[in-house]
Amino acid sequence: MKMARLDQLKEEIGWLKVAFGLLMATNLSLMAWLIQHYQTQSSLITALNAIAIVVVTVIIYLINKQAYKKIDEIGEL
Repeated sequence: MKMARLDQLKEEIGWLKVAFGLLMATNLSLMAWLIQHYQTQSSLITALNAIAIVVVTVIIYLINKQAYKKIDEIGEL
């Protein structure tokens, strides 16, 4: 039973790593775009991009927190 739970946790952590990596790439792209186009874009677009960066950063934090919970769960097995 423990082995099945261990495999499940490892699989969940694997998916969290994929989501984490994709969101990190997205976040870095949003930041790079903001830096490159800061002077030429309207204030609305700049504000929306900044909001998107904050939202994606929060999601990254939550995924990271969830992954660490799963890692701790593995340690308890």
